[in-house]
This record gives sequence, C-alpha cells and structure tokens, in this order.
Amino acid sequence: MSWIKVRLGAGTLRIKPRSQMRSFETEGVVPKLDLGLFVISWWSDAAQKRYAGTHKWTYKIPGGSGSNEPGSPAN
Repeated sequence: MSWIKVRLGAGTLRIKPRSQMRSFETEGVVPKLDLGLFVISWWSDAAQKRYAGTHKWTYKIPGGSGSNEPGSPAN
C-alpha cells in the first residue's frame, strides 16, 4: 500500500515506506529511488498491466476492472 500515488501521463509514481515494498520493487523490476525510510517507485502503464494480479496481496475481482488490496475500498 502506498502513502502517496501520483498518476502521471505514462504511469504512476508511488511513495511508500520501505517495509511495504513489493517484490518487483525489491528485485529491481521497476525503477525505484530508495531514500532509507521510504521508497519512490515508478510503475509505467506497461508494468502495471504486465504485473497486475501477480502479487500475493493483489487479486482480480471477477467482472471487475481492477484489483483489490487489503485496506483498499472494493471496486
């Protein structure tokens, strides 16, 4: 879960605590700037489509248009 999500033209800039990094961020699949206590990561539209639903806390809702993370409002 991100503290802040900034939607930009070609993707989303996410700012979150370092302890809440996804595996794609820790493994360097998506670009990130590690500032110690928090991380700024860039999720391009292509990366979001490619990796949607592949994280253990993310799942697709049948008939829905997005994903649902714990603590997020349902779609």
